[in-house]
Amino acid sequence: MNKIHHRAPTTEEPHSEQAAGYRRPKITFRPIAALGWLFVTFVLATGPLQLAVPDQSGSAYFSAAALGGLAVLGAVLAADLRRARSMTMAGQSVERVDVGLLRGRVVATGEVSTPQGLRRISWAGPAVLVASALVLAAAGGLLLLASSLGFHLLGATALITAAGIAALGLSELLPAPGSPGSQLVFARAWRRSGRRDNGVVSAARAGVGSGWALIAGGVALVLFVSIAGIWLILIGGVAIAGSRLTLAGAQTRQRLAGLKVSDVMSAAPPEVSAFSTAGDAFTEIGLPSRADVLIVRDTDGSFGGIVPVQALAAVPGDDRESVRVRRLAIPAGAIAIVSPTDPVEKVLDAIAAHPGIGMAVVIADHDEHQSLGGYAVQIAGVVTPLDLTRTLSLLGASSPQFGKKLPRKTLPRKTLPRKTL
Repeated sequence: MNKIHHRAPTTEEPHSEQAAGYRRPKITFRPIAALGWLFVTFVLATGPLQLAVPDQSGSAYFSAAALGGLAVLGAVLAADLRRARSMTMAGQSVERVDVGLLRGRVVATGEVSTPQGLRRISWAGPAVLVASALVLAAAGGLLLLASSLGFHLLGATALITAAGIAALGLSELLPAPGSPGSQLVFARAWRRSGRRDNGVVSAARAGVGSGWALIAGGVALVLFVSIAGIWLILIGGVAIAGSRLTLAGAQTRQRLAGLKVSDVMSAAPPEVSAFSTAGDAFTEIGLPSRADVLIVRDTDGSFGGIVPVQALAAVPGDDRESVRVRRLAIPAGAIAIVSPTDPVEKVLDAIAAHPGIGMAVVIADHDEHQSLGGYAVQIAGVVTPLDLTRTLSLLGASSPQFGKKLPRKTLPRKTLPRKTL
């Protein structure tokens, strides 16, 4: 599946500067691509080809099947190259194309800013796969008109391979998480409502529906055809789980829409000098304040990061007077930093980008292009998952319209003592 990243492009026109300067990206065939080719070759040679054109030698079957496997890989590569071109036209920066197990992946950075661009990208891959299937089917039909059994074998290979490629193209249109089908649902809802979060919700709900449809189809296959239908049940279960997770995240963003960081943040934790000992920091600041983290200040007063109180408590008793806080601190560059005026959605993205921290530090008048070192920045507060959960509970209890900004007085803040060694 191809994950679409979103960034504002400079233009969306087909004859844009991006399209004019398009260069074919680097193509990487992963080792598992060879496994996919061998799988297609084996399946064709040992089953459908022998039924379609009987009484041929084993080498003939495997030679024709090998050509069919190459045709599948070629169609997959062509689809991803077309998708990469569409991404470039939409303003994304394409790095490479990876070909794996009967699937490709376009590695790109940036975002798509319009639903039209996203829809164009989503249609690119399936359209090329279906077109490739039609070309192969036409070639196979012409080969079957010949009188030679060798041409009949090649024609049967082309027709069977075309059916498989068409199935790959149609499967991409299923609204499973991360698929072009889900992106089409996303783009449609985004275009109608003008809001990106509505598109995410619609795509996730469609993914849940397709997952249940796959489970129903798998149960029918198990009951009436073969136990192989259990694979559809498993795929459907994975699709439902992923879609529900996406849906929960999208609904959370909808409920928090319109709020600023200042509306949800809690008070700044106490501060400690980077050269304080772990024992002093824990006993004199961490333990009395009952804070989870402490703000670390360097000797010049600049922001040096944060130190978890648990890390201070974990220092052995004999070492607490020799270990300095700076050895245990998480540097500022590894922490999610936001401004009080930023939307809450930016906090969610920042925390997700730093999963090992689980919180964001709020710095007054913060500029994302400004260095944090060398001067004493003012710590306005922090945002933790507990702050977000508390805000969501208040929204659900007192705001019938999700996204409606609550009065500041309805969001009480926890105050902590401010003490610096």
